[in-house]
Amino acid sequence: MILDSIENFMKYAHKNQNTILAYDFIMNDRKNPLPPGRYELDGDRCFALVQTYDTDFASEKDFEAHRNYADIQYMSDGNEQMLWAPVAALESTVPYAPEKDIAFFAGDEGVRSFSVRAGEFAVFYPQDAHKPGCCVDDKPAAVRKIVIKIMLD
Repeated sequence: MILDSIENFMKYAHKNQNTILAYDFIMNDRKNPLPPGRYELDGDRCFALVQTYDTDFASEKDFEAHRNYADIQYMSDGNEQMLWAPVAALESTVPYAPEKDIAFFAGDEGVRSFSVRAGEFAVFYPQDAHKPGCCVDDKPAAVRKIVIKIMLD
């Protein structure tokens, strides 16, 4: 898991051409925000999901994890709480669905909580169970976020 400011994004981008596409997408969106939707950057190998929603209570959400994609979650507007835990420390609640590349988990072993503010991003890999979209200080709020999915080789 990585948590950092967008200004440091390129320090992580050297390993994969699609991370450079992700960075360019985010920087272009900062200048000219796109409407919510899916945007293909490299077909199914790399795509962006522009999302707007209200955050919710962590107790109303499940942990999720992916096997084939890394998630880059960039907070465009607003602030949300995210939770992280090692997949191995949690219990499976919904088995892995390969067609959606997602599995769901529950538990509280090894859980860490952190805020992601506008201009920051978090990256989650297959070993990283994550619970995004949670409200800060128990106050649901509107956010705008870009999730970029990068297929892992």
